[in-house]
Amino acid sequence: MLQGPRWWGLAGAARVIAVEPSPRMCEYLSRNVSSNHLGTVTVVQAACGGRPGQAVLYARGDEVLNTLYCRDVLGSTFQPLLRTPVLTLE
Repeated sequence: MLQGPRWWGLAGAARVIAVEPSPRMCEYLSRNVSSNHLGTVTVVQAACGGRPGQAVLYARGDEVLNTLYCRDVLGSTFQPLLRTPVLTLE
């Protein structure tokens, strides 16, 4: 568990937007933000990219390792998990 905003370096932050494409990890992140009373943090379930749209989120195993790439550098393929919105930082 976090030790408050100072641990995260959020003391005095006007606004923080946390972007997480995995529904499971987004839920954990949202609970952590809530339980630590981080009112300046907004959690968004989406991926971040160079242009808006949608992307496939892939998983290896039980949603433990998620990626927007369908295979790794060794050629191992991942299973499609879901389609997720892609947002830009603009």
